[in-house]
Amino acid sequence: MSSRLTEAPILSTVAHINTITPQPGGSQEIYDIVKGTDVEGPQSLGDDACLLVNGRVKPEKAINDISYGTIFYTVQHDAYAEYAAKHRIGQIGSDVVLPLAPLLYNEVTDKEVADNAILTSGRTPGAPEYVSFLRSLGHTRIVAITTAWAEPHRKLVLEDYGLDELIATEFSLDKAKQHLVDSGRLNQEMRMTGQWLKECFRLIQHRETTKNPDMWQQYNNELKATIMDFFVNKIGISWDEAGNMIPANHVFTTELGRIMAQFHVIGDIEKARAVMELSQRFTLAPDAPEVIYIGDGVNDGEALKVAPWSIALYGREAAKSAKIGVITHDVRNLKPLIEAIRRHRISTEENVEQVIFEANEANTDPNTIFHAGGPHTPKLYLDLHDQAKIFVRGAVSAAVDNAPTPLR
Repeated sequence: MSSRLTEAPILSTVAHINTITPQPGGSQEIYDIVKGTDVEGPQSLGDDACLLVNGRVKPEKAINDISYGTIFYTVQHDAYAEYAAKHRIGQIGSDVVLPLAPLLYNEVTDKEVADNAILTSGRTPGAPEYVSFLRSLGHTRIVAITTAWAEPHRKLVLEDYGLDELIATEFSLDKAKQHLVDSGRLNQEMRMTGQWLKECFRLIQHRETTKNPDMWQQYNNELKATIMDFFVNKIGISWDEAGNMIPANHVFTTELGRIMAQFHVIGDIEKARAVMELSQRFTLAPDAPEVIYIGDGVNDGEALKVAPWSIALYGREAAKSAKIGVITHDVRNLKPLIEAIRRHRISTEENVEQVIFEANEANTDPNTIFHAGGPHTPKLYLDLHDQAKIFVRGAVSAAVDNAPTPLR
């Protein structure tokens, strides 16, 4: 394959929805609360990317009871995680752009991605009321910081959820396809993608139909190897230690590789940077608490470590990184915690302990526990985080199941 690639920037017209521009001395407005939040977890619990891939990535002659897209999406994530661990890639979440090739092959558009997100992202129980509560505390700035794709979450976060800002991964299928058309490489690179997907589907079918556990594992390992071989050796991408996408052999051999490298990923390192810059970008009132961040995933770990007030919700790995863990079935139950944080303002070790004590004293919900987070969080609490997530996801899934069926 020729390595002569177009040099024009691909995403120059993408809205810089995730660009952070610190303002020296903070903004002119004075805030009573500045809060960063992950989207999936604290605000919604539908894995819309996985559902989209499951609905569109499948062979023409599919076996009805095999969820090709879900298996592909999950194994792709596992394959990247193993690759990242082996090669010591620093940024968790850098694999968020990998679905680009299969989605382009199946002619998915940005509109379809956005429509799917709206239809499949159920709100976390109590999230609307919790946002209203935060607004009632005074002049509040709520910034959504997520590894997820920016475009489908723009309307959800800024309009439907009523948050103030979205920092997310730029991911535009329409612009990527247009660039492939303009470069004259669309058909060639989609043929390559189609051949790869055909092999992936073959391995998925073998994996799902074998009754031999050893063969299942063999097919699963072959599938992971096939997935990473495509990205590294066919598309020609790799990652540096910071998680930035780079050419596998010093030069991109495909336009797909160049496109994917230009998507700015908000992984765990970028999330942490965004949280640290909140206090620089926004001016807090003299009696306001320090910046608060809430997250639920392993890609929130670094942000939770650097946030003055960090709260983990629905995630055992997040709880190991946060100052405070919350086990609950409804995020409205965070109210006594936020009120205690407002009283103590500064996140000293002593204040964190007192805030947890006061929140538990004021709590009236039997399913809610406030506890100290960190690497020594007891296994009992970690297990309860998992159980709470399963409980809430079940409630959200039931609500989503009653929603209109997405197109195609």
